[in-house]
Amino acid sequence: MLQKTDLRFFENLLIDPQHASQIANSVLSSDEFKNLLDSKIISVEKIGRGKTYKVVDDNAFVKFLNKRFPHVHYSEITKVSNVAKYRNSKAERTQNSNIVFFRANKKVEINNQIVDLEYFTSNFGLFSCNLENLKTDKLCFVENLDTFLIVEKLLTFDFVFIHTYGRVGKKLLNKISTNEMIVFSDYDYVGLNEYLTFKEKFENAIFYMPTNYDKLVAMYSKSLKTKNKQNQIPSAKVVNSKDEIVIKIREQLFRTNQFLEQQSIFIEL
Repeated sequence: MLQKTDLRFFENLLIDPQHASQIANSVLSSDEFKNLLDSKIISVEKIGRGKTYKVVDDNAFVKFLNKRFPHVHYSEITKVSNVAKYRNSKAERTQNSNIVFFRANKKVEINNQIVDLEYFTSNFGLFSCNLENLKTDKLCFVENLDTFLIVEKLLTFDFVFIHTYGRVGKKLLNKISTNEMIVFSDYDYVGLNEYLTFKEKFENAIFYMPTNYDKLVAMYSKSLKTKNKQNQIPSAKVVNSKDEIVIKIREQLFRTNQFLEQQSIFIEL
C-alpha cells in the first residue's frame, strides 16, 4: 500500500522519467505501482544496467493520483497553482507556452508576419514571442541563454539563432519550417537527446562540433554528476543511436564521465 510520503516520487515522475535508483523499494514493490505498469500508464526502459520509468498516459496517471491521494487535487496544472498549493513550482507537469527568443540580421516570417530581427537584435539584443509558426532558410538552436547572446562570435549571422524557454518538444518543432538546422547544445546526454529530437523532425539537422573538441574536453570538461550528486542518465534514444556524432560523444561520456559545456568553446576564440 502506498503512503502519503510516496506522493513526492509520483509528482517527480509526472515531471520527468525517474531512474530505478531514485525510487523507494516500497513503491516498486507495491501492487498499485505494478498495476500502473500492467495497464501501460507508465512504462519501463532498460538503460545500460539500470531501468528508467516514465509516464505514458498523462490523463490516466493524473486520475490515479487524484484517487490515490485525495488530500491533493490535480486539475488545472499551472506553476501558479503549484506554488499556492505546494510552494513548489515544479510539483506537476506544466502546460508550457512556446516562448522563444530570436537573434538574427535578417527579416523572418514569424506567426504569419514578417519580423525585422536585425532591428530588434541591434536595438534590444533579441526578439521574443509565443511562437505559433516560423519560416526561415537557416536556423540554429542554442541550448543556453548566455551562449545564445554571443553565438554570432562562433557562427555567422547567416543563421537565425533561436533559444527556447524550457526543453524542446515535438509540439514546438512542428511549428518550424527551415531548410538547414544546426543544434548547438552541451556535449552531454541531455544535449545529445535534444539533438536527436530535432533529428526526428529535420533529417538534415547537424550537431555542432568544434574542430578542437578533443582538446577542449581535455582542458575544460567537468563531472557529469548532477547537483544532487546523481549520475546523468542517458535516454534510450541516446543509448541506441547509430549517429556518428552521438556515438563519438556518448563513448567519451561513458569512458570519462566528464562532459563539455558549450560555453567552453568560447574560451579559445
